[in-house]
Amino acid sequence: MKRWIACVAALLGLLAADLAMAEDKPEALIYISPQEFNHEVRLGVPPYFSRWVLKGPAVEAAARETLSPNFSSVALCDGVSGADVLVRVRPNITYNPGIKRYYAQIKAQFHLGSGKQFGAYKATGEVEGAIDSAYADQAVKQAFSLAMQDIVRQFLADTAAQQTLTAALGQHQTKVPCALIGAIPNP
Repeated sequence: MKRWIACVAALLGLLAADLAMAEDKPEALIYISPQEFNHEVRLGVPPYFSRWVLKGPAVEAAARETLSPNFSSVALCDGVSGADVLVRVRPNITYNPGIKRYYAQIKAQFHLGSGKQFGAYKATGEVEGAIDSAYADQAVKQAFSLAMQDIVRQFLADTAAQQTLTAALGQHQTKVPCALIGAIPNP
C-alpha cells in the first residue's frame, strides 16, 4: 500500500513538473480576417493563365506550423478567446506568369493578451511553379510557409519584443477577446 501511494505521488510530481514546463511558453492565437477564407483571389493573366485561390487556409496552415515550436499552444482565433499572444496575420499573394513564380507577402503584428502591440514584421516568400499545374495550391502554401518562417525568425531575433513578452508573462494580464485585434486600424 505504501509503494502504491509513493508511485502515485511520484506520478503526480512528474505531471506537475510537465505542466510547469508547458507554462514557460506562452499560448498564441492567430487572427486572420474572415475575408481571407471566403473570398478567392485571381492569380495569373486572365482569361488565359489564371487560377482562383483562397489565401486563408494556406496562411493558417503555414502560421500554425511555424509558430507551434515557439508557443505552448497555437490556435485560430474564434472571436471570444484570449491568449498570452495574439498574432494578426495579413497575407497577400501574386503570381508572375513570365517567370512562373508565386510571391507571398505576410505582414504580422504580435500583440500581448491585453491588446498592446509589441512587434510588427513583414516578410516575403517566393516559389516557382506553373499556374495551370496540379501542384499550384501546394506552391501557394509553400510560398506562405517560407514567408511565415521569415516572420518567426524576425520575431525570435527581436530582443526588445522577447523582453516585453517575458515581462508580460511574469505579470497577470487581462486577456482581451482576439477578435478585437481585427478592429485595430492598420499602422
